[in-house]
Amino acid sequence: MGKVKESAKAEASAARNEALEKGVRALLRQQLIDYHREYVACGKPCPVRIKEQATAVYEAYKSLGGNGTGKQLWHEIMEAHVE
Repeated sequence: MGKVKESAKAEASAARNEALEKGVRALLRQQLIDYHREYVACGKPCPVRIKEQATAVYEAYKSLGGNGTGKQLWHEIMEAHVE
């Protein structure tokens, strides 16, 4: 019985961790989208601090298994005119 409970707890923990990773990854992606919309799509100058923040967001997104969409958004933010 003890091993069954431990296995069930481990599975529940793994499922919870996966859900947390997906949620955090979605929030990080949304932050990149917001930066992109504000500074690239609208053509506004992008402050250096936003580029630094976008890099930190992208690195976390990538480490959580983020895809090429985030990379493209980040790349375009990095190419935006600096304020």
